[in-house]
Amino acid sequence: MREITPPTLETIQKIYDLGIDPQEATRLSDEALDYEYGYGLSTDPESFGYKANANSSMFALAYIIENLDHLNNLEAFSSAVHDGWSYTVYHFEDSAYETNPSKKESRLALANQTYMELSNQEQEKDRVIARVVLQMIKDRL
Repeated sequence: MREITPPTLETIQKIYDLGIDPQEATRLSDEALDYEYGYGLSTDPESFGYKANANSSMFALAYIIENLDHLNNLEAFSSAVHDGWSYTVYHFEDSAYETNPSKKESRLALANQTYMELSNQEQEKDRVIARVVLQMIKDRL
């Protein structure tokens, strides 16, 4: 298991102070992933998909807010997205694991890899969210 530190309360407060709504980032990320991969929309806030999108978006928002002078670093933002997704894997027990334990194993295998260790195909999923969140922030600055 990789050690992943969630965004600080101070950083989360900065996000809100800038008028950025993390729930909107979650929604936009969900829509972008559905558009690119046909995942379907995550409407249940208690589902893995929703929580993963929320954490991925929040980690990206936090990283971007702390690095506003480097808004062209898509790979770093995408790495933060992957950390948010991995954090969800480590801290959320999906009920789907009861009937499909291999799902947990495959998620853990991805979560245990750094962003740079992922295949390009897996990295692109993180980039989809990073692009949407980055554009959302650019639109508000």
